[in-house]
Amino acid sequence: MIDPRHICPCCNGNLLRHVNHQRVYWFCFYCKQAMPVIDRQQKQ
Repeated sequence: MIDPRHICPCCNGNLLRHVNHQRVYWFCFYCKQAMPVIDRQQKQ
């Protein structure tokens, strides 16, 4: 089962984890957009 945090909220595509300048973010291959890291505590 895929963790729902790894699904793009825009297109439901898979997100790829990237690190750039010591910052972690998710990137959607289909949307070509960076997505912020969503913490489980933020969603509650």
